Amino acid sequence: MCSARNPDGNKIGVESLGMRRHFLRALQSMKCGAVVLALSRSGSLGETLPSCSPKALLGDEGLAALKPCVNVRVENYNQDEMISMMNYYSSKHWLSGGYTQEKLNEIAFLTQRSPVALRKLCDPF
Repeated sequence: MCSARNPDGNKIGVESLGMRRHFLRALQSMKCGAVVLALSRSGSLGETLPSCSPKALLGDEGLAALKPCVNVRVENYNQDEMISMMNYYSSKHWLSGGYTQEKLNEIAFLTQRSPVALRKLCDPF
């Protein structure tokens, strides 16, 4: 199940989502190419997942559709990447009170420079 609901308020099964059908059809017709995906738990609001692994998020059928699958680990930001992201968030006016070195140090400490934690802390959506 996903967090989307029909007009009656009932959860919609993932197999009913048009985006999923079209994506699987595109994968089946592809002869050569690459697909880059970013997986997140955000589509399964209110559901408890055993882990954040691709298998837990996609299920057996979803993972089979992506074979062969190569996982790419995204490391935490280094100092330059952290500054770049803070500049981006500041340019979007997502940081209250401006952007200072002190704020950078505090946010870097709070997020441990994790891209996901930084987005959750600074992103207004």
